[in-house]
Amino acid sequence: QGSEKLALNAAADSNTPTVVAVETWPHLWLGNYGARDISLYTRANAVLAFDEISRQRFLEAGFSPDRIFVTGNPERDALAACIRDREAIRTKFREEFGIAQSDFVATYAVTNNLEAGRLDVDDKDPRWIGFGETETLTEFLLAMSHELPKGEATAIIRVKPGRERPPIQVLIDEYFPNALLIGEECRDGKRVILGSDMVVGTTTIMLQEASFLGVLPVCFYPRLTREEDPQFANSLGIIKQLRGVNTLAQYLGWASNPSFRESKLQELERVIIPTDATARVVAVMKQIAGAR
Repeated sequence: QGSEKLALNAAADSNTPTVVAVETWPHLWLGNYGARDISLYTRANAVLAFDEISRQRFLEAGFSPDRIFVTGNPERDALAACIRDREAIRTKFREEFGIAQSDFVATYAVTNNLEAGRLDVDDKDPRWIGFGETETLTEFLLAMSHELPKGEATAIIRVKPGRERPPIQVLIDEYFPNALLIGEECRDGKRVILGSDMVVGTTTIMLQEASFLGVLPVCFYPRLTREEDPQFANSLGIIKQLRGVNTLAQYLGWASNPSFRESKLQELERVIIPTDATARVVAVMKQIAGAR
C-alpha cells in the first residue's frame, strides 16, 4: 500500500490519470483496510473490477459508479478459454484417467500444505477452525464408498502438485482404495475441476474456481469454532455451504443426480468471467488517458 499511495499521490499532484486494478473481491481488503484504502483508491480516475460482484461491492463502499469498469482479470483469460472449451476438456480428462464419461465424479480438494507430512493442524495452531482435514476427507471417502452405486461413481482426491501424499494415501487405502489421488499427474487444477461433477473442500481456493467454471462447489464444515468464516467466498453466495457431521454422505447421494446438481447451481450467485480481459483493460486505460 505504501508504493501505491506514493504513486497515486504523485499522479494527483501532476494531474496524471490513474487506473487501479483490483485482482480480488474488494470486500476482502475493504474489510481489513477500509478506512485506509477507500479514501486512497477513490482518487483514481478508474477502478477495474473483475466481475459484477466486485462492482457491486465497490458501489456499496461508496465508489463513484462512473469510475468503476468491469474488465475482468487478464490473469483469468485462460479460465475464460476453459469455460469455452469445457466439454472437450472434460472428455479428454476422463479418457486420460480411465473414468467413464457417464460416471458421477466428485473431487475432494485438499486444503493444507501437508507440512512435515501432516494432514492436520492441532487446536493450538492459528489455522485451527474446529476440525481437521482427516475428518472431512474420511467422511468424503466413506460416503463415496458406501452411499453411491458401485461402478457408477468416481472419487478424486486433489492434492497440490509437489506436496507430500502419504497421509492421504493411508486414508484412501483404508476407506476407498478405488479413489484417484491426483497431484503431479495433472498440474492444471482447472482440468480436474472440469472433469468433475462436484468439488468438495473447506478453505481451498479450488471451490471458487469450481464456481467460476460452473461445477457445483460444496464447502463442508462438520463444525466451526471460529466466529469468522475462513472461506471468505461463502459470503458472496457463490458456494454451497454444508454444515454438520455426517451431512456430506446424504448430499453426495443427491448430487449424483444431474438435475439436483443443476438446481443447486441455479441457487448460487453466478460469477461471470468477462472474456478477453486484457483487451478490456487496455481499452479503459486508453479511454482514461485520452480524457485527460
